[in-house]
Amino acid sequence: GLTISLFGAWTIHEQSALALSSIETEAAALARNIALSSENPILTDQLDVIETLLMRAADFPQLLEVRITDTQGESLGHVVRSPGGTPRVVFDAPGSRIALPSRAGPMSNHESSGNRVVAWHPIVAGTPLGWVRLERSTEALGAMRQRIWIGTVIAGLIAAAGSAALLRLLLQAPV
Repeated sequence: GLTISLFGAWTIHEQSALALSSIETEAAALARNIALSSENPILTDQLDVIETLLMRAADFPQLLEVRITDTQGESLGHVVRSPGGTPRVVFDAPGSRIALPSRAGPMSNHESSGNRVVAWHPIVAGTPLGWVRLERSTEALGAMRQRIWIGTVIAGLIAAAGSAALLRLLLQAPV
């Protein structure tokens, strides 16, 4: 039972790390694609194209928010989705700003308190135009951990019961 518990804990750690890495890679790649697709609409001030781009990004059910900003952090538009809710595009009032990352290049990080991965990617067309900020849910990761723990507990109980039954048979037989 102890061996199975230790194996379960190791499996949870390894599978969580792999899944989180995959989620971060996916979020970074999507932020990069949105940034590349945003260059021309930003240069030509086509808000309808930006809206279409944001709505296409909202097709991913794990995305919580996608935001496009200018170089000063002023939001050009964003998609907001409550978990399980319908996405909607919001064009913020002029002057609404968000804090930009301190690094100049792409980055992503896992916010364990919010069960999300946040990815940033600069929008550059010869000169910096802005940023894409993307939030992706990691709730599926918690569900995976729970399934592994339940399987580990059940396997441990079966192993302990089987060991106890085998021990009882061996002790009852005449020596």
